[in-house]
Amino acid sequence: MRTRRESPRSGAADGLATIGPDMLRLVGLLDACFLDWAREFGADEVSYPPLLQVADLKRIDYFDNFPQLGMMVTGLRADQLADMSAHTADRDTVRADMLADSGYVLPSAACYNVYFSLSGTSVDERTTVTTRARCFRQEKEYVGLDRLLSFSMREIVRIGGADTVGEFVEQARQRLVAFAKALDVNATLRDATDPFFDSDGPRAKMQRLIPVKQELVSERGVAIASVNFHRNFFSERCDITLPDNGFAYSACLGMGLERWVSALTDRHAGDVRSAVRGLERYRGRQVG
Repeated sequence: MRTRRESPRSGAADGLATIGPDMLRLVGLLDACFLDWAREFGADEVSYPPLLQVADLKRIDYFDNFPQLGMMVTGLRADQLADMSAHTADRDTVRADMLADSGYVLPSAACYNVYFSLSGTSVDERTTVTTRARCFRQEKEYVGLDRLLSFSMREIVRIGGADTVGEFVEQARQRLVAFAKALDVNATLRDATDPFFDSDGPRAKMQRLIPVKQELVSERGVAIASVNFHRNFFSERCDITLPDNGFAYSACLGMGLERWVSALTDRHAGDVRSAVRGLERYRGRQVG
């Protein structure tokens, strides 16, 4: 019997991939593994709104550091509604001047809502949250499942004291490397240089001495996961404090689910069902 192989739908160069049943099974297994990690880290799972507010993103310098990723969400201007049929009759886009001003942005990472939701609160020394989000990034090009306009991200976020956050960062790094090795995925942990904060500011200069972001990079040269140590940047901007009134530290572990699918199917020579069986065996050993 011929082995069935599954790939993203034709036309994924537009950044929009349709994932079929076998790949969806692989996504579910991967996320189950990452949820196991979240439970071991003591994380509460939270679902957040699918949009971010411009007002919140301004607080963390998002439009200074990542304007190229931003994708705004808005509706049509009221005075343009009657003209839409004629406008779209011979074109596949909507002119920008027909759109209303926007106060909302599609998320480019899952973790932002965690910090915004905790704004103005005091947290304990070890607060951990996990969330999964549909994320969006405007890229120069889109390639298969490695680089998509719309993709799924699972994140585990630790907020608290410097020691507990530092411990989380080290454990997250070890967990990523061990997971890739157990699945025989050829990936390397590397320092990255795209800080969450102003690239010319003192925090960015400190990053060049003490890296705050590391990525797990596949043999295709694609980051399939990252560990990010923010120090107290987000807590200062969002007023998240510890019981002693000092600003909390934070870090996050993020996994791109479709990118992991790509790396695993590469390892299994494009055979998605073989990748599923391999991950099922791995998880069976972990929870058995």
